[in-house]
Amino acid sequence: MLNLLEKTIALSQQILEHCQQNDWEKVNTLQAQRQQLMSTFANTALPKDDEALNKCSALTIKLKTISEEIEQLSKLNKEKVYAQIKTSNKSKRMNTAYKQ
Repeated sequence: MLNLLEKTIALSQQILEHCQQNDWEKVNTLQAQRQQLMSTFANTALPKDDEALNKCSALTIKLKTISEEIEQLSKLNKEKVYAQIKTSNKSKRMNTAYKQ
């Protein structure tokens, strides 16, 4: 479980870096890999000893924090793309109106 969490965190950090660089194609690729890793959590047993369980808890909190940052950057990009589309559509309507 610890190994799986560490791999997921490493991949999530890569995703966050690519989000910050606006490399959304790479984000999509890495996100698919991350989703595969995260789907294995349901089939993975929790550690029995308290020390490992505490490490899992700390890593889970770290993963949650990174995921929230990724979500925030993705939301900002979505809003930016939406604004660009809206502006483009407005320009197209204006051009169409002037052509008539």
